[in-house]
Amino acid sequence: MNHIEMPIWNKMNHNKPYKKKFYKKFSIGYNGKRNFFNEIIIPFRNYISSVYAVPPFSSGISNARWALNVSAKKLLELRMKLKEEKIKFNLIYNFDGIACPDDSFINKLLLITDFFKPDIVTFSNTFVLDAFIKNTNYKLNISVIHDINTINQLEMLIENDKDKQITSYNIGRRKTYNLQYIKSIREKYPDLNLKLMVNEGCIFECPDQIFHSCSLTISRGNIQNAEK
Repeated sequence: MNHIEMPIWNKMNHNKPYKKKFYKKFSIGYNGKRNFFNEIIIPFRNYISSVYAVPPFSSGISNARWALNVSAKKLLELRMKLKEEKIKFNLIYNFDGIACPDDSFINKLLLITDFFKPDIVTFSNTFVLDAFIKNTNYKLNISVIHDINTINQLEMLIENDKDKQITSYNIGRRKTYNLQYIKSIREKYPDLNLKLMVNEGCIFECPDQIFHSCSLTISRGNIQNAEK
C-alpha cells in the first residue's frame, strides 16, 4: 500500500496494540511540519514501511496549491532518523513540462540524490528513469502519475532495465480494484513490488487528480542551501 492520507492517522488510537496484518504496510508523505517525526512516525512506526519526500531541487506544476519548503539539511536529518527506525526513505522526482532536460539538470538530480542516499527513487518521467538506470544503482519505483494501466505500458518502461533497478510500481485509481490486472502483473513480474494507492478518493477522471497525486512532491523549483 502507499500514500495514506494524514487525517486517518489522527483517528487511530495510540494505546491499542497494533494490528500485525498492517505491519510495515503504509507509505506516507512528509509534510514538512516540525512535529512530523514525533507525532506521526514514532506512534505509528509499526505500520510505516517508508516515508516519501521531495528534495529541495525539483520541478513540478508551477501553480500547485501547496509546496513543501524545507532545507536539504532538515530533510537529511529526517532521513537519518528514519534509518534508525528501520523505515525506508523514498525520494520523489515529479516533473511536468520538461521535455528535454540538459546534462546540467540531470547532474543536479544525481548529485542531490547522492546527498540524501535514499532507499528508493520514485520517477514520473522517462528521462529520470533513463538517467538513473544509466548512472546509478538506486532502486526505482514507477509513479502513479505515469498512469500505467496495461501490461504493454509497463513492459515499455522496464524493457531496458536489464539490472532490474525498477523494484516497485504504484497502482492508481484506474486499476486499484481490478483484481485480474493485479493478478496478471504478479504472474508476469513476480519480483515487482505492487503499491496500491488507497487515498485517491476523488472521482474517476477528476481534473484535479494531478494536483492530488503530487501535492506532497512539489517544491519551489530552486536549489536551497544545504546549510540552512
